[in-house]
Amino acid sequence: MYFSIIPHPGGFSAQLLQFNSYYKLGKALDMDYYHQEFFSARTDGIKKTKGNSIFDFLGINQYFLERNPTIQLEQFKIVQIPLDFYTLKLSRVNSFEKLKKYVLKKIQKFQSPDLQLLLVFSMKPAKPTNDGIVRKTMIVALKFLNRINPYGIRINKYLWLFKLINSEETLIRPELLILYRKSLNVLKRQKKSINSVFVHIRRGDTAIIKTKSKKFVSVLPSYRYRFRPFTTIQEVNLNYISSDSYFQLLEKVQLSNKSGLNLFLFSDGFHRTSIQIDAFLENVDAENQTIADLNEWNWESYQKEEFAQFDTLTNCQQIIGESQEKLQNLIVELFNSKVVICGSNLRMIPQLISILFTKETMPILIVVCASKEPNFELIGLNSINEKVFMVHVDERFDDDCIAVSNFLSKSSVFDQNEIG
Repeated sequence: MYFSIIPHPGGFSAQLLQFNSYYKLGKALDMDYYHQEFFSARTDGIKKTKGNSIFDFLGINQYFLERNPTIQLEQFKIVQIPLDFYTLKLSRVNSFEKLKKYVLKKIQKFQSPDLQLLLVFSMKPAKPTNDGIVRKTMIVALKFLNRINPYGIRINKYLWLFKLINSEETLIRPELLILYRKSLNVLKRQKKSINSVFVHIRRGDTAIIKTKSKKFVSVLPSYRYRFRPFTTIQEVNLNYISSDSYFQLLEKVQLSNKSGLNLFLFSDGFHRTSIQIDAFLENVDAENQTIADLNEWNWESYQKEEFAQFDTLTNCQQIIGESQEKLQNLIVELFNSKVVICGSNLRMIPQLISILFTKETMPILIVVCASKEPNFELIGLNSINEKVFMVHVDERFDDDCIAVSNFLSKSSVFDQNEIG
């Protein structure tokens, strides 16, 4: 029996997380894997050309396509296995053993000596139904889950499944790690310094911008009060982290302007922000001060001002904006860095670390938090507490920075022979 994987559309790191888990599930069921070329619409663009996907860059497509079993798909019965949150919860799947039984039950009616099966694991929900009973059951189930889950189902409706799978220590994680490290080792660049710090500041379509009238506006598509002006950033989003907080962190933990230490600052910048604003303005008839400010707003000058203070750091290289080349550079620098800094609102970097590294090989992860800490247990990072530091942007900021600074100075994270 064979299985295949179709990652849910979205960012490539979320798709990698799905692949990482679904592959383990198929192998745990003693099935052979048949690879269908991966593609990320968000990352690769709609007009993706063959061989130019982020998954081609990582070597995943080539690695598995070369190892595909020689089979004729037309001779197989394709069986869709929905692994979405709602379907599994309604099927009372709450353990890895029950997950395996769920898959086996799905294929029971298809099993016969004359029928060859190819299972397709996907987050795509089962076909919608108009059955009122099913809809009522779904509503009851969601109300119940909201009561027992203090974080709400929106946060972990996908990662919950991965936790079930990744908690199984006996599965084939080492096999995948060999693939990932083999792929990325090819990309390792020759470095003048072996001491690198990776910083990522998320902006793009999650940005909060300050207008000419000194009001703060969110462009986040899912935000209830999108484009409504507020007096402070905290009124818009308690979890938003200013670029200045990252700069102050680098200063306080003594990572700035230090010879022999390279800082790589990555950000998606504000071009995608401008796309959100332009789309909003096209559909607005009213005229007020906020609309006037948004019409005058220029993303290039705003971006330059946003990151201007990082220009003062002599050891900082800025890679701002979104492109295939910049994303590839991001992956390589992440893989090479000893210390990684990102915000609590960013899932991509922690996801990549949980996939590409082991406890021994992962970098020090410093997470800047505004109001609440992220829950990394769902991607397998909470068990690595000694390598994960939370820095809170509140009255704890100075103490948290001191703790990080003391750790970095006393540990052997950097090669001290190269540090000036």
